[in-house]
Amino acid sequence: MQLKNLAPLNRNILLAAIIIVMAAALRFFHYTGFSLSNDELSALVRVQFGSFSELVRKGFYVDGHPGGIQIFLFYWVKVFGDSESSIRFPFVVMGVMAVWFSWLSARRWFGETSALFIASGIAFLQFPILYSQIARPYGAGLFFSMLTIYFWTRLVLEAETGNKRKYFDAIGYTAANALMMYNHYFSFLVALIIGITGLFLLKRENRKHYLLAGILSALIFLPHIQITLNHLKIGGVGLWLGKPDYNWLPEHLAYVFNNSYWVVITVILISLVGFIGTKSNRRIYLLRVMLLLWFLMPIAIGFFYSRWVNPVLQHSVVIFSFPFLLFFLFSFPAWKTDTFRAILLGILGVVMLASTLIERKYYKTQHFGEFRDVAARIADADRENGAENITRAISVNNPFYIEYYLKPLGANPKFMQYDNRGGEDLSELKNILETSTTPMFMYAWTKSVPYETDALILHYYPFKLKHVDYNGLSAFTLYTRDSTQEIIKPKHVFEVMNGFETSDYWQVSENLVDSVSPFNGKKCILLKSENEYGPTFQMAAGDIPLKKGNMINVKLLLKTVAENTRAVLVVSLEQWEQTPYLWAASPVSNFAEQNRWSAVFLSTPVKELKSPRDILKVYLWNPGHEEIAIDDMRISVD
Repeated sequence: MQLKNLAPLNRNILLAAIIIVMAAALRFFHYTGFSLSNDELSALVRVQFGSFSELVRKGFYVDGHPGGIQIFLFYWVKVFGDSESSIRFPFVVMGVMAVWFSWLSARRWFGETSALFIASGIAFLQFPILYSQIARPYGAGLFFSMLTIYFWTRLVLEAETGNKRKYFDAIGYTAANALMMYNHYFSFLVALIIGITGLFLLKRENRKHYLLAGILSALIFLPHIQITLNHLKIGGVGLWLGKPDYNWLPEHLAYVFNNSYWVVITVILISLVGFIGTKSNRRIYLLRVMLLLWFLMPIAIGFFYSRWVNPVLQHSVVIFSFPFLLFFLFSFPAWKTDTFRAILLGILGVVMLASTLIERKYYKTQHFGEFRDVAARIADADRENGAENITRAISVNNPFYIEYYLKPLGANPKFMQYDNRGGEDLSELKNILETSTTPMFMYAWTKSVPYETDALILHYYPFKLKHVDYNGLSAFTLYTRDSTQEIIKPKHVFEVMNGFETSDYWQVSENLVDSVSPFNGKKCILLKSENEYGPTFQMAAGDIPLKKGNMINVKLLLKTVAENTRAVLVVSLEQWEQTPYLWAASPVSNFAEQNRWSAVFLSTPVKELKSPRDILKVYLWNPGHEEIAIDDMRISVD
């Protein structure tokens, strides 16, 4: 049977079925092809408890998220196991169901045509696909959001006298609301906003059912209130998440549309085509305003809470209200003929799919930190070189995260360090390196570590045998002391070293030069109590040449008489006679030992370069006015 011979309703259902099948294919394909994320492994750690009370007390009472997803995983894992395919499967299914319920709801709001465009957006954009492939509250909450709006629509917008389904709809709305509340606090917020809005639109026929549904969902959440109060004391994730900038909203809009000009232009043009040719009544205008508010209010609340209280705003936490943006954009269904409608729908689908699969390279991109391949490389390094020949350290939130992948490989390596947050951790790593006697050293990280870590290890193990960077989200490196092996040679765009035998590139006062106790050569710099600053290296950025994205590395040999030195190594980037817009400092105390020559390190990325005429400065700041000897300062730019 040809599509054109189908009745309009059947044709729309067929097109919707095609979209949903493609959504399922996009989500099930490769859904175990990438490592579990940091958040997923964190959830798995918290299902290892022996009882439900222990799960509550240790699993999510102190976590900062509602317990719904954690409770679900606790029982799911007991029945189906904790493999990648097992824990992700129900979330993939819910991601597909979100597409289906978005179509079911949208057709009731704006008709069959708009529903197809809205479902296409949720089916084909990278944002909803990504969060439907991980075992976290985001894809699940997207489904719960669409489930909530489906039953809300039937209760509020379609209230009919004598409707026999209103009891079923009230029960459905109660359940969907409760799921939103237990899923995530931002989905709770969305449910609350939708629920309050409904109070102003209620008709007499369903008022009792709607209010009762709201009260019941609140009662269902009542056992969680004490836990929520504790979560409010904990605050947000401000330890690692920064405050959002004032351009966060446009950046988010770009992100949800694949950061693609093609997608943005296509969506805007299709929306405009519909807008120009349609005539809307007052009710439709009201619905559009309501949709915009539903989309923007969670973002606004999250933004100001993050600015004024504690950072919580991320792209993922506002996925629950994202569909309402699509509802608004595709609420203008003035596409005159079925043929024209099919052409526009085809264009939208092709552009979004091409952007997700080709432009964004969705299935080839490292979206989250890597654990699986890091574990495989650790096991391979031990097998190829002998485990006894390698000293190992790793930075990971919990040892379970890497052990989850090491155990199936039959590997049980010993790590000398599991965390590196700088400060004492850097000092500990320095001590591990100093006492290490193995010919090789392995370092891996699955969360951010101080930039100086690599330079510190290279001081003791000067050569790299293997290095894998997972898009800046994780890394594995195998170092060696043996220069005869096949090594990875560093690629410096600029490098300079001064043993202070001459004053090239450095502003050095003659009264600071000392020839009594240099580390190398005949001279060093000796700062005394009256000296707050050491010699300064400075050069125009364009002469290096320095670019955005470069890494500046500094290594300095230093000896201080102070037991707890306050000195810091500083890098700054500034415009002429203005306050530096890049200022990075490395405390000498992280590396130095009293009355002993020690290597001190500073590494910092160049996140912004305003002009090639800007000046790069490197110097030692001595605010404690201590006696400090300095030698062999090396600066490199990678």
